[in-house]
Amino acid sequence: MQKYLTQLLNDLIDAGNHPPEKMDYKLLYPDHPAADPEYEGVMDYMIEWEYAPEWKMDDLFGIEVERFPPADKLTEEQMTELVSYIIELWGDFNIQPHIPDTNPPSKVVYKVLLEYWKNKTVQYISEGWLHIEFCNYDETNCPWGYDYCTCKEIGITEKENNNNAPPPNQDYLNDDDETLPF
Repeated sequence: MQKYLTQLLNDLIDAGNHPPEKMDYKLLYPDHPAADPEYEGVMDYMIEWEYAPEWKMDDLFGIEVERFPPADKLTEEQMTELVSYIIELWGDFNIQPHIPDTNPPSKVVYKVLLEYWKNKTVQYISEGWLHIEFCNYDETNCPWGYDYCTCKEIGITEKENNNNAPPPNQDYLNDDDETLPF
């Protein structure tokens, strides 16, 4: 297994050295407000952020998610190393995964990263960062598991606040224009 992992780690490093060629979105979308010559190219990144296509991670990195061994076939050390290399690869492509401060074990992080890799798409942008939030703020269905969930405290606080909150002001629903907030 170690020989296979060494090759996989080398492939992850190699993939990180070959991001897609930067497209000239300003040329593709010359009428975009950020392409105005008065900005002297400073705003070009905004066009890319809006129009960069979605990629399956397999295609973006050139590594199929199926190449990663199942978590139960890896030692804790091997999983920790793989997680580190995956996060580094994502960083090479300006993708920043949000791992909770609760420090979930490598096995949990590994599974969450691979699940995202397998089922989601990302937008590759050559400038700035794409932040990946794995949590859907449902403590009963947290990808990190209940023990490492950070939103469970938010849910309790939110429920407590909602129970003590006054009813919303609905004056703006009247037909009288003078009561509208704008």
